[in-house]
Amino acid sequence: FNAYNIIFGTDDNKLYLFGKNGINQFSKNTQVRSFLQENILRNGLDFNQEYFVLSTLTGGCVIIDKKYGKIKFHINYMSGLADDEINAVALDRFNSLWISHEDGLSSLNPDEQIRDFSPYPGIYGNINDVTLKGDNLFVASDDGIYRLEELTDVKEKEIIVKEKAKYGYK
Repeated sequence: FNAYNIIFGTDDNKLYLFGKNGINQFSKNTQVRSFLQENILRNGLDFNQEYFVLSTLTGGCVIIDKKYGKIKFHINYMSGLADDEINAVALDRFNSLWISHEDGLSSLNPDEQIRDFSPYPGIYGNINDVTLKGDNLFVASDDGIYRLEELTDVKEKEIIVKEKAKYGYK
């Protein structure tokens, strides 16, 4: 959270700060508390010095202002995310937020719109977790663990498929 406090969530969908003043419930803001009570907290991620991210199983993700304890952005199906059931979140070195859900992966750059990678070519099974190690983005699914690489040479090819149709009577 910061140099003096750690934030943690509990299975009853509450957030607490642990620091030099002991353990205290995070944010008196009823918007954050209501959101967490209506949605099932999955995990969290320190986004930057100003914000942190919470992901849920029923309400997508929220980016919360650390100083004021208020929801800054709500990332969900209504805002362009493919699914509201979030399995994992990760940050890459460009500060893009990677969001894993039942329909695949989505990426959100703070300066751009949500980009969907659903389904991501070559990844099979439901995506359960995403983590960044160095320059490598690893994705864990029901079928295995994958390392994603940047595509640098993309060629488009059009293929026309013709099928023979059978007409007549038996």
